[in-house]
Amino acid sequence: MHEQQGVLAGTNRFGMQFGEGSRNALTGYTGMGPALSRVRVAESMEWKQRSGLGLAGSVESSMQFDRSPVGTLQWMATRVRPAYIASDQFKLTFEVAHDQISSGFGASGQRTAVTVAPTFTLGKAAGNANLRAFYTYSKASDVDGIAFASPADTWASQTSGSIFGVQLNRRW
Repeated sequence: MHEQQGVLAGTNRFGMQFGEGSRNALTGYTGMGPALSRVRVAESMEWKQRSGLGLAGSVESSMQFDRSPVGTLQWMATRVRPAYIASDQFKLTFEVAHDQISSGFGASGQRTAVTVAPTFTLGKAAGNANLRAFYTYSKASDVDGIAFASPADTWASQTSGSIFGVQLNRRW
């Protein structure tokens, strides 16, 4: 991983990964042994105001290329995450995400999602825990041939939908 600070008033990170064998596909193909190879390239840019308040955010992009006896698979993802930091205890974050997958064996598709998430920081006494409420709307197209893992197979025939919830994140 390469990291460079001070780029466009933020931090730029670039990373590359290569792996062979079924262990690198914990959420993908199984039973292929050493026949599976994966290359992943990721780039991100994060920024925030010097005061810690105001506008902040990140832009992230990654590409993944898989090769196996089944064929080839290409996955690209882009995320834009602006945030407005109102105080040390509250920020309002947004995310626009786009994923695209294509393969040499018939699986293809794309998904775009928009998320709004007000977040409360509970302070150092709580281990800098964040309480985050979120709402996400997602729309997918061209999802033919993509296998969805349970419980997502319940919604595999739908091309759009919403989800909302509350998360509690704490650093250990």
